[in-house]
Amino acid sequence: MSLLFNITVLLIIIYFLIFSKYKYVNISLDIRILIFIHFLAIFIVNETFNNLTHFTFSSYFPDQIKYTSGVELIRNNNYSFDYKYFNLHSTNWFNHNDLSLFPKILKGTLEKTSYFYSLFPFIIVPPDSLSVAFINFFLFLTMFIYIIKNYNIPKIYQYIFLFIPSIYIAHSLALKDMAILFFMFFFLISLFKKQIIISLLFMLGIYLLRENLFYLSALLYIAYYS
Repeated sequence: MSLLFNITVLLIIIYFLIFSKYKYVNISLDIRILIFIHFLAIFIVNETFNNLTHFTFSSYFPDQIKYTSGVELIRNNNYSFDYKYFNLHSTNWFNHNDLSLFPKILKGTLEKTSYFYSLFPFIIVPPDSLSVAFINFFLFLTMFIYIIKNYNIPKIYQYIFLFIPSIYIAHSLALKDMAILFFMFFFLISLFKKQIIISLLFMLGIYLLRENLFYLSALLYIAYYS
């Protein structure tokens, strides 16, 4: 039921952004179809990994289950990776046998990343890592719509961007790569537009997800405004 809710909410957002008469940006029908294919890719990519590995996709990419369970822990005010807790309170997606892959408590970058994903109120967590993948798709869609609305991008380049395999994978898994790309993209945009406060906010988002990239962004920020 939760999965159905998540899918419904995301489809409603897609509809009002690019399909309805009140749409935020005008996008040609073929590009809209490709965006919808990207949405379907969330299920296709995960199911493909299921069949190839004979494990759940969360086992194939262990970080997926870390972030998804981290979001669930934060929303339940529980900061301990207690296997018994997940057996009793969560759904059966938390079924990994090698608990050495997971930290004992929620801390560091894992905690900060989980806080970021827990801020999205329209996504129910659990049922599984697909819920975080939906958030990544929303971040991808936001970036793409921003580019189309603000820049005169030839359609051939839109096609190239939408057919990049790594883009499909990045927004179809419950990993933080798409979120890092999101913050880095808007940090650079706001930096070049000399939006000092906004670029600082996006740089803070980079810090939450990857500290070493934050230091690089800070150097770039200082060099640009010095």
